[in-house]
Amino acid sequence: MSTCTVVTANNNCARFFILQESAVPEMESSPRLVEQYSMLNPRKEKSETKRLGNATSGRNRAPSGGSYSFDDHRGKHEMEVLRRFARQIVSGAVKLTRKQDAGNSLVLAVEKRLLGLIREELGEFKTNGLIIKECDRDMAGESAFKIQDLLARRGLVPKMEKPKQRVRKT
Repeated sequence: MSTCTVVTANNNCARFFILQESAVPEMESSPRLVEQYSMLNPRKEKSETKRLGNATSGRNRAPSGGSYSFDDHRGKHEMEVLRRFARQIVSGAVKLTRKQDAGNSLVLAVEKRLLGLIREELGEFKTNGLIIKECDRDMAGESAFKIQDLLARRGLVPKMEKPKQRVRKT
């Protein structure tokens, strides 16, 4: 049984973990983060020039010498791509939490701009008593051990404990 779900994400990828108690605490450290799956932002796999084409250049001057610029709305498009990715992250996190019976606790370790979009999506999503804790740090590229250590320092997840020693009978 897991005690909570942890999601780390940045603009490119999201990783989903559960915090599991060890089956044999005498032999293994416990609790520990176990990665369940990861998700890539499909729009970030392609480079910007392949997705949106080259910026129009060389035609920004009028014959009279004045200049003007083109606005291809890339900023708005980028925010919409992130909003869709945030919706996928929220959906996946809530489903994993419900599936794993993860104690109704969700920890989000997400970079700041994406965290704002995830908050908006969580407001629209029915969370039914889900306890949500947040950390505005991008940890998507870190190891599970380091993620747990950083979150434990902030008091968001329990710290991993060493295996319990057996008592010898003499």
